[in-house]
Amino acid sequence: MKGKLKRLISIILAMSMVFSTPIFAIAKTEAVNPILPMGIVYDGTQSSWAKPELDSAYDYGLTYPGVLNNFGNAITREEFCVLAVRLYERLTGEIVKAGDNPFTDTTNPEIVKAYNLKIVYGTSADKFTPDNNITRQEICVMIYRALDISISELDKSMPKDFDFADKGKIADWAIDAVKFAYKNNIMKGTGNNEISPLLNTTREQAIVLLKRTYEQYMDKDSEDLSKDGIPVSVGLINNFTVSPSGGVKFVFPSGDKVRDFTKEEKKFREVVPEENLAFLNYDTKLQLFVSTTDEKPNVKPQANIVSKDYASLTMDYGAFKLPEIQEVKEVNLPSKIETTIPKVPIKEITIPNLPFEEDTSLKFPSLIERLKPILPIRAEGAIYTRASRSAFIDVEGNQKRWFAFKLDNVAGAKKVIWQVSTAPFNGFDGNWKNPIGLVGSGEVSATSTEFQIDFANLKLGVSTGLVSSTKIPDITAVAKNYKPIPQKQTIFYVRAVPVTTLGQAIGDPGEGIEVVYGQRVMSGNPNGAVKAELELWSSPDNQKLRISGEFHVPGTPAKRNIAYSLVTNSGFNFFHFHNLKDEYKHLIIQVSTKKFPAKGGSWPDTPDLVFEESHDLPTEIYSRRGGYVYYDETYPATVAIDFKEFGKKASELKEGDYADYYVRGVALKPSINPGQFDAIYTDTVNVKYGLSESTIQVYFPQAPPTVKLNVTTPGVRIKSYTPAQWQKNDYLHHYYVFQEPKADEIVGKYKSATGEVLKSYYKYNSTALGKNYPNHTKEQYEKEIIPKVLSVGTAVYFPPPEEKQKAWYEQLWDMVSGFFEDLVNVVKIYVNWVSATYEKLKVKLVELAVKLCPIESLKDEFKKAMEGLLNYGLMCLGIPPTLPNFDQLFESGIDYLVSVALTEAGIPVTEANKDIVKKIENEVENAMKEAAYTSDYNPVEAPFLKIDPNCLYRPAYVDIEVYNDASVPSIAGSFNLDVTFEFNRSNMIASANSNGLILAHVNWAKTTAGSSTAIKNASQYYEYFVYDLNGKTVKYNENEKAIYDIFKPVKGVKIPELQPGEKRELRVYLTPYASWPNGNDGAAPSRYPDGSGIGYLEFDNMYFKNGYLGNDFTHFEIRGHFPSPNEYLASEDNMWVVDDTQYFYPEASKNIYYQRLKMPVCVGWD
Repeated sequence: MKGKLKRLISIILAMSMVFSTPIFAIAKTEAVNPILPMGIVYDGTQSSWAKPELDSAYDYGLTYPGVLNNFGNAITREEFCVLAVRLYERLTGEIVKAGDNPFTDTTNPEIVKAYNLKIVYGTSADKFTPDNNITRQEICVMIYRALDISISELDKSMPKDFDFADKGKIADWAIDAVKFAYKNNIMKGTGNNEISPLLNTTREQAIVLLKRTYEQYMDKDSEDLSKDGIPVSVGLINNFTVSPSGGVKFVFPSGDKVRDFTKEEKKFREVVPEENLAFLNYDTKLQLFVSTTDEKPNVKPQANIVSKDYASLTMDYGAFKLPEIQEVKEVNLPSKIETTIPKVPIKEITIPNLPFEEDTSLKFPSLIERLKPILPIRAEGAIYTRASRSAFIDVEGNQKRWFAFKLDNVAGAKKVIWQVSTAPFNGFDGNWKNPIGLVGSGEVSATSTEFQIDFANLKLGVSTGLVSSTKIPDITAVAKNYKPIPQKQTIFYVRAVPVTTLGQAIGDPGEGIEVVYGQRVMSGNPNGAVKAELELWSSPDNQKLRISGEFHVPGTPAKRNIAYSLVTNSGFNFFHFHNLKDEYKHLIIQVSTKKFPAKGGSWPDTPDLVFEESHDLPTEIYSRRGGYVYYDETYPATVAIDFKEFGKKASELKEGDYADYYVRGVALKPSINPGQFDAIYTDTVNVKYGLSESTIQVYFPQAPPTVKLNVTTPGVRIKSYTPAQWQKNDYLHHYYVFQEPKADEIVGKYKSATGEVLKSYYKYNSTALGKNYPNHTKEQYEKEIIPKVLSVGTAVYFPPPEEKQKAWYEQLWDMVSGFFEDLVNVVKIYVNWVSATYEKLKVKLVELAVKLCPIESLKDEFKKAMEGLLNYGLMCLGIPPTLPNFDQLFESGIDYLVSVALTEAGIPVTEANKDIVKKIENEVENAMKEAAYTSDYNPVEAPFLKIDPNCLYRPAYVDIEVYNDASVPSIAGSFNLDVTFEFNRSNMIASANSNGLILAHVNWAKTTAGSSTAIKNASQYYEYFVYDLNGKTVKYNENEKAIYDIFKPVKGVKIPELQPGEKRELRVYLTPYASWPNGNDGAAPSRYPDGSGIGYLEFDNMYFKNGYLGNDFTHFEIRGHFPSPNEYLASEDNMWVVDDTQYFYPEASKNIYYQRLKMPVCVGWD
C-alpha cells in the first residue's frame, strides 16, 4: 500500500501540472459571482495574439489590477511606472521603499519609487503629469534604466544596423535606449521601415514588452549539464573559500537574500515529495494527538490518514459546509510508472461564458453572506488536536497532559513507547530509542489509545509515575552554580512509536507533536499605547450599599469619574467592569498614586501601584452589609477595595484632608496565541480618600519606596530577513569536491567541461598508458592530473543513469543505478547520518567544555551549559540535525551560543576574558567542522564529494540583534518570534492598489479549466482556506482576523548577559508550518486546534502567492521576555522581596524588546 500510495501521489502531482492551476481572487464588488477560478478576468478588449503573453506576465507578477482591463487604451505615465517598478523588483528580488515624494500632482508610491530609482523623471520640478500617455521612446528609456540598475554588467552595445526612416524623430535623450531595445528584441519596427518613437502604446502592448524583457533577463535554470549522460565536472562553485587544511567553506553572498522568487517558486513546486528535505515524508503508522487543556477530553480522536481530494467534495453553498474528505482508495497501478514530475507546460486557463442563469449550483452567495460566521465559536473544553505548538502547559498550573493515539492498521503492535525531548526528533529509525535531548519516556499497551505525561517530573528526570518510565541523569547536583537563562516559554517534542514484542519500531518513528511549556505571557506591545475599552463603574463612596441604584440610578448615566472613600466609614468601595464580554474570565484591579501612563505601563509592568488584586469570574462580590459580602449575579464583574488598607489612618488626618488615588481595571482572557493572555483596560476612576467629602486641601499619598537596580533589560530587534533557498528537484545529482582526492579514491571516470577525462590511477599506469607517464607516482597523479578535472571546489554532476552508460561506469554501474532507483532510502540515509554526526559533535564539545573552561571551579557548570547548547542550541536557532548542511548553517551562531553557555555557567563575557572567549568560539567552530568533515553519501561513494549546498534546501532565516544601549549591564532572558499570515474582511478584498487575497488551487481532478466542476472545486478550496483552516471560528463580519502560521512559532530563544554598549547578532532559521503533501495529514494552525491542516498548497499560497504582492498579509513579531525585578532579585539573592518596595530596571526605555513588522516572506529585506 505504501508504494502504491506514493506512486499515486506522484501521479496526482504530475497530472495537476498538466492540467490547470487556477488562481482566484476575492473581487472588490459583492456581485452574485464574486469568486472565479481564474488569473486575469478578461473583459473582451484584449487581442487574441496578446492573451497568452498577458497570462504569462500575470503569472510573473508583472501586472496589477489597474491595467488588466480596457487593454486597447493607451497606457499612461503612471501606469507604466507601476509596471517598470514591478520589472525591477522581479529582476532583483528587492523591495523598493517609496521615500520622499517631490511631486504635487500624484501620491502614488510606485511613481515615487520609480523616481527615486531614476527610472523616470518629472515633467517639471514638482509635476509628474501621471495621466499623460507615454510614448514608445519613453517606454524604451524606462526599460533601459530599469535594466541598467537591475542587471550587473549589462551589455549596452549598440546595433550595427539601425536604418529606420524615422530615426530622426527620436529624441537625443532616448536614442541609445531605443537602439538598445531594438537590438535586444524588446521593441521592433511598426512597418514601412519605421519605429514610430512618438506613438503611444496600448496597455496590452506595454505589458507584453515588459514580459518579453523579463523573460530575456530573468535568471534561467541551467541547461542539462551532461549531454552525453556521463559524470561531468562543470567548473568551480563560485561562493566558497579553501581553508588552509584544504577544505571548503561556503560564503553565501549578501545577494542571497535578493532571490528571484519566481524561480524559487518553480523549485518549490517541482521537488519530488519523497526527496523533500524541507518537508520530510515519514512512513509513520501512528497519529498522535494532544489535549488542548489539562483536562481529559470526553471524545477520542476519530481522524484517519487521508489525502486532500477536492474533486470528491460536494458543496452546499447555503450552509457553507464541506463534507468529510474522503480517503484515497488503493488502486491498481502499472508495474512501471514514471515517479518524477515531468516538466510540461501548464495548460492555458480559459474562462468561457458560463450559463450562470441556468446552472443554479454555480450561483455564489454575496460577499457579505460569505463573511458571516458559519459555525458557532469553538466549544469550550478539552479536545484532542494534532496542531503543533497549539497545546500550552502552564508551569504554574497542572502540568499533567493527556495524549491520544490512533494506529493506522498496524499488525503486530504490542505496545506504544512515548518519548519527550527538548530537541526535534529525527523521524527516521536511526538511533530512535536514544534521541538527542531525551528527557523522559514510557510505554503503554497498543490497545489503550490514551496516556498521560507529567511534565513537572520530566524536567528533573524523576519517575513519571507511568509504566517503565525512564530516569534521565541530572548533573545539576554537581554543577551547583549552573543557572539556566530563564525562559518564559520553551518547546517540548513528544512522539509515540508502535513497537513489536521485540521492541522494534513499526514504520518510521516520526517527528511527533510539539507542545509549548512555560508561563503565560501578555500578547501585544508592552511599550504601546494603553487604550480604555471598558467603563469602570464605581460606588459613590464606601458606605454600606443598597442593591438597587448603587451602580446606577434608573434613567441616569452609570458613570462616575470621581468617587469618595471615607476613612471613618467601615465599608468598601465597589468597582464594576461594565459590559464585560463573557470570554474574559480574569479581573485585576489596580490602585496607583499617579495617573496611569497613556503609553507603556501595561499589566503586569504597571508603575507606582499601592494596591493590586486579581479575581476570577464571577467575583461573588456586590455589596457589604452587616459585615458580610453579598453576591448579586446582576453584577458578576464587580470587585471591592478597602482603601484603609494602604491609606492614612483617621488619627493622621484632619478635616478637609484628602488624597488622590487612581483606580483602573484589567480584564484578561486566554489569547488564541497559545500560552498568552489578551488584556483590555477600563478607564480610570479618581478616588478621593479622606475624612469627609468636603475637600479643602490635598495631601499626597505616600508612594511605595522605589529602588533602582544596577542592571537593566536588553533590547531585541529584527535586522533582516532572507527567504528560503528551496532545493533543486535533482539536488541528489549535484556534488562538489570538498577536499583533495587521493589516488586510491578515484574509481571510475570523470570528464571535465572541456572534455578531459580523468581515469583511475591504475589506468594511467597500465601498459597502454604508461608510455605517456613514465614512472608516474601516486603523488604526481594527485598533484598533476587529478586537479585538471577534480580540484577542490569543483562541481560534479551525475546525470540520471541510462542503460547506454554501462560501459562508462563499468563496475560502478550497479551502485550508481541502485542509488538513483531508491532515492527515498538515500534521503533516509542522509538524515540518519547527520543525526549520528551530531551525536559525535556533542561528545566532542562536552570534552572541550572541560578543557577550555577559563575558571577551574566552574568546569562542571560550563560542561552542563555546553550540553544544553547541544540539546537546545541548534534547535532554538531552527537548525534541527537532519539537514546535510547543518554545519554550514550553524557557523553564524557559534559565538552567540557560546555566550549563552558562558552566561549559564556564571562566566560573563567581559573585556578581561574576551580573548579566552574568542578561543572557545574558535575551538567550537573547529570541532563543528571536524565533525562534519566527511563525505556525503553519493552515487559512487567517493570520499571527497559532498552535496552542493547551492542545490540544497536552506531554510529562511531572520537575523536578530540583541543590544544594550544602557550604561549598566543587561540581564539574561529570552525572546519569542512569530511569522504569521493575517487577513480579515478589509485586506482580503481586491482594490485598485491591492490584489486582495489570491489563492492558487491545484485542480487535483482532471477537470476542464473554467468548467462548472473546476469552479466548484476552486470555490471549495476558498472555503477550505478561509474557513476550515480556522475551524470556522473567525467572525469576518465583525472584522475579526484569521491568523495562520507561515513558519513554526519560535519560543524561548535565550539572550545572554550584555555589557553596556554591547551588541550581538544571531541567526534564527525558520521551519515551515506545513506538512507534505497534504494538510489533512498534518497540523492545524497553532491558534485553531480544531481547524483543518496546513499543507504544502496552503504554504504555497501564503508564502508565494500572497507573501509578496501588496505585502498586506505577512507579519513578523518579536518580543523579549525577562524576569521582573523581584524575580531577578530572587534568582540572584535567593530571597523574595516581601515589603512594599518597588524595584525597577534603569534606562529600560533605551532598550526596546518588542517589534512588529508587516513585511514579505518570499523575498529578502532589511
